[in-house]
Amino acid sequence: MKLLFSHSSIFFIVLNHIFAQNNDIFEVNIFIEKCDPACVFEPRHVNSETVKLFPRSCEAVCAYLLFDESTDVSDNELSGIFQNMRNLFGFVHVMNTNFTNLKFLEGLESLECNYNDNLVIQSNKYITEIGIESLSRSSCGINLSFNPKMEKLGLPNFQFLYFLTTDRLSIVITNNSPNFCLTIQETNNMFYAQIFEHDMISASICDFNQTSIEDQKLCKIDNFDLTNFNPKCQRVFGTVLVNEGDELLVGKLNNIKWIYGELVINGTKLETIDFLDSLEHVVSLDAKSNIHNSSPAIFIYNNQKLSSASFPSLMTVIGGSSPFQFVQNNESLTFNPEICTKSQKGMNTIKQVPTIDGKTCEQLENLYGLKNVSERLGLLMAKENLDSKIDINFFLLILCAFLFS
Repeated sequence: MKLLFSHSSIFFIVLNHIFAQNNDIFEVNIFIEKCDPACVFEPRHVNSETVKLFPRSCEAVCAYLLFDESTDVSDNELSGIFQNMRNLFGFVHVMNTNFTNLKFLEGLESLECNYNDNLVIQSNKYITEIGIESLSRSSCGINLSFNPKMEKLGLPNFQFLYFLTTDRLSIVITNNSPNFCLTIQETNNMFYAQIFEHDMISASICDFNQTSIEDQKLCKIDNFDLTNFNPKCQRVFGTVLVNEGDELLVGKLNNIKWIYGELVINGTKLETIDFLDSLEHVVSLDAKSNIHNSSPAIFIYNNQKLSSASFPSLMTVIGGSSPFQFVQNNESLTFNPEICTKSQKGMNTIKQVPTIDGKTCEQLENLYGLKNVSERLGLLMAKENLDSKIDINFFLLILCAFLFS
């Protein structure tokens, strides 16, 4: 376990070092553009000496705030120092401290990071949450890792995120308390933004009592049964399961926009999936290890007649290392990479999703390029017709033998 911690820590240190090299180029511009010179805090390390230089009267501050084991300023003192700051341009790194939360930044409303930098909360023995309730806007990636008592995010108003470059932002949430969870509102706010590349997320969704989000009906379902499913549900917490015998009921899923769990379509006689046009987000979180979880968020398996599928509104699929899989359906799906590429088109990820029988869209494109689709489908149909003719000829032969015997 110590070895895993060491390797992971080294990984994040190297990652932050790479980002820092880019920051050296970018930081001068952001500070000049965003802050009055009197509101720039030059020391990167926060301690009892450097805080004397902090521009306490400024609402917009440019600073790189690093809190670590040598930060010798109490929470109460920091609250007074930062009480007027509303907008921070730079970053916040909290590493190896004794803080229990970051409520000394409770007035902070926006955090704008430099190129590809992160809000880093790492290796803090006592921290239980971030707890900046006013924070609602950020251009930062998120790295919450190795905080053994951290059980919640504590960012209830974190609703609007944006980024300064064409690169996606990174989320790393791992090796915190086994009980770490995101509220359903935080989950909604974070993943609806569509700007994160969801790298490592080890979390669950906290228990909740809501019956609606943004005027959309939210249904919590433990044992999904399409026969009894309420078609008015637009958000479903739980596994949405379509099995053999449900083929005539799939229209009840037309209104679903969010699934907080998994979508499984298994063993049906469906020929097409055209009943999930409203589906936008499927978020399957696993508190134990979403990083290594082998269970995909969308799993379409063993539907022997399935030759077409469409998810025109799908934007986010999170869950497991390969979150969206078609497996052992009609072989014509494999010969048609367009189904794969169309499903991938609107999604917020650079991961190789979906996969069809283990092959990525790119691999399918190389094997069965669009120029060859009609030809290969034609060969497949010809093969099926040939098999049919063989069956008919065999039947006629048996019939003749019977009549003339």
